[in-house]
Amino acid sequence: MKDNKETPHTEESKRKIGKSIGLNLNKEVANIFEISSRTRMKLLIRLMKDLKLGCSICGWDKAICDIHHIRGRKIENPHDHTNLMIVCPNCHRLIHTGKIKKIIPLSELIGDQWKSYYYAYIEKRKKIRSSEEVKQLKLEKENRRIENFTRLQTSIDLINLSSIDFSKRGWVGEVAKLIGITPQKVSNWMKRNALEIYETQCNKRKIPIRNNCN
Repeated sequence: MKDNKETPHTEESKRKIGKSIGLNLNKEVANIFEISSRTRMKLLIRLMKDLKLGCSICGWDKAICDIHHIRGRKIENPHDHTNLMIVCPNCHRLIHTGKIKKIIPLSELIGDQWKSYYYAYIEKRKKIRSSEEVKQLKLEKENRRIENFTRLQTSIDLINLSSIDFSKRGWVGEVAKLIGITPQKVSNWMKRNALEIYETQCNKRKIPIRNNCN
């Protein structure tokens, strides 16, 4: 029997779940591990470029650096910036082997400067998303317009090509069946979309010509 105990979520998984169900993600973030790994990577690249950051130990800045947890991940608030350090892959390995003892935490290195970059990125993404949504809505609206026009034209063509006798009773039911609407809507539909047929043929009974013989 399976255990129904809930699996605890990390801060990152909570944010992903919140995003998937449409929760507000514009809350204050306390550290860079409260944002997605993809955004965190972009943020680090921007910080390294603009603030000329590199490895806290050797200064290497040829590519993205690692984030080292100074006192590990099992302490309280492990992602606090006083427990984080930017280091290159080589220095990261040397730290874990005990060959490097130097510590320069992220809080000391950049303070809260990273937040201005993060919120600027979020605002930019909002504008892009908003622009994309507007484009998508316009595209959907145009597609609906084309679809409705095509359907209307098809219905008019069906009526024109049909053998319905509009001078006789029963034409309403025949039109309704032909174009797929209820009989109650036929008259208004004809007035809007096939006015010429409605005015010239509908309900115009053919009067037989009688020969007056003396």
